Amino acid sequence: MRSATELLTIALNNKKLFKEEYGLCAYFMKLKDCNIISGEERLYLKKFIRKNVNTRRKQQNKKFYWTPGWWYPRKRWIKKQIKRLTESEL
Repeated sequence: MRSATELLTIALNNKKLFKEEYGLCAYFMKLKDCNIISGEERLYLKKFIRKNVNTRRKQQNKKFYWTPGWWYPRKRWIKKQIKRLTESEL
């Protein structure tokens, strides 16, 4: 299985598969369905989101952490996580 940094980078590089009705969990399912990531990697990313998303954001909306269909906040969060993970590896 690939690292969180690698998987999040893959997510950034496949934005064309992100649809307006998607959240990140559905987007990761699409990446799995297109054989870009494995089922194990999808579940790992789903757990990674739950563990690393701001608690206040979780309480505001039970189904989505960000406004459905809006890529920008998800992209910003993914980039922030990649940076954090990369810095912790140094």
